[in-house]
Amino acid sequence: MPDSSIGNLAGVVVIALALAGCQKEEEEPLPEQPKLTAGAACDPAVRPVEETPETEDDADPQPICAPGLACEPLADGEGHVCGTALSLRGRVTDSASGSGIEGALVAALNELGEPVTDVVATDACGDYDLPVSVRRKADGSYAESLKWTLSVSARDYQPFPTGLRPALPIDLSDAAPAPEPADEEDADEEAQAPDVVDNAATHVALLSLGADAAGVTIVGTLGEGTAGTLVIAEGRRRRLRTRSRTRRARSRCSTCRPGR
Repeated sequence: MPDSSIGNLAGVVVIALALAGCQKEEEEPLPEQPKLTAGAACDPAVRPVEETPETEDDADPQPICAPGLACEPLADGEGHVCGTALSLRGRVTDSASGSGIEGALVAALNELGEPVTDVVATDACGDYDLPVSVRRKADGSYAESLKWTLSVSARDYQPFPTGLRPALPIDLSDAAPAPEPADEEDADEEAQAPDVVDNAATHVALLSLGADAAGVTIVGTLGEGTAGTLVIAEGRRRRLRTRSRTRRARSRCSTCRPGR
């Protein structure tokens, strides 16, 4: 064989070996996170793998409650159990126009007027989904009968409830399985339907403060161990001569379901 052919062949072999060395080994698929059924003991500190920042947890994921279930405290205080998830659903609207208010803050209060949930913000259509925790029996079913009222606030609107506009009580007994998603792609055949309360008491219409209203933002820190605390600012109303520079956002609610 001519020397030139041998040299070319050697070059090809070297290139092939170099390319083979650059190829990354295929990563082994991560184990699927075990799912717990209703009535199974659970740990509220365990989060879904996709929500955990520590990648080493992905190799040995701990079990969590299956979709549609929530890890709730037992009524006897001895641990937690998987039970049907519960949430309050509704819409916050402008009382004059009926259009949804984006960014309104919604929380639930118990019968003593104490906040018992986190605060959620409404979407572009004014809709919200507020998870509520309820103590459970050993089988995961509700162990108590509860009632809540809503606290709603939005920039340039009167807070709710206030004055002659009391909040209607929301009863746990009105909870029903959530309807299936209209979009088949969002449906999970294996998921259990969570319970929701969606009625007149969960829909709130806010009164605007008027065209001259100029909202402000108050920023502060409460310290450690205060996550989920509801902060409310109150003050006397006085007339201010000011020019509002707030621009109305273009409506993005063309796909909102009417009458929600």
